[in-house]
Amino acid sequence: MNGFQRFALVILCILAVMICYPYYPTGATWGFAGIILAVWTGVIMVLSVLLGVLGLDRFEWVNRLVTLLLMVGILYSLLNYMPQEDNKTPLVKLQQGLRPSGEDIKTGIKRLTFNFDFVHRNVRSDRNFVNQNEKKNETESLKKKQENNWTNVDIQVDE
Repeated sequence: MNGFQRFALVILCILAVMICYPYYPTGATWGFAGIILAVWTGVIMVLSVLLGVLGLDRFEWVNRLVTLLLMVGILYSLLNYMPQEDNKTPLVKLQQGLRPSGEDIKTGIKRLTFNFDFVHRNVRSDRNFVNQNEKKNETESLKKKQENNWTNVDIQVDE
């Protein structure tokens, strides 16, 4: 694996932990994820340069071993330090036998998704039509006035 693939591995690990353990404070965890991403990107860059200088990047088994060690380190740091609302890290929860359930994973996916359909949903909600009845009555009264004006004009022309 090259550096870009290892960088993608860091992002995948962060997303996987955030999905499996979704009960985190939003602001703190995004900052934590950014710091973890920056730290592990630096580690990946140093390891890539070091392996290139030593000429070990030509051996596939060395690349696999380094990638495996990186993944274990990334997951350990995420599980051991990721803040949770109940002040228990995911690693402590795993040691206590609390595994992520299907409901936790669904909640985690919902927390990471963005609703692109928010415009259509809000248009159909009741709160956006609060003054619609008043405006409807106002337009009907304007139409009646206009009709009365036309009938008055017709009457004046006929006379």
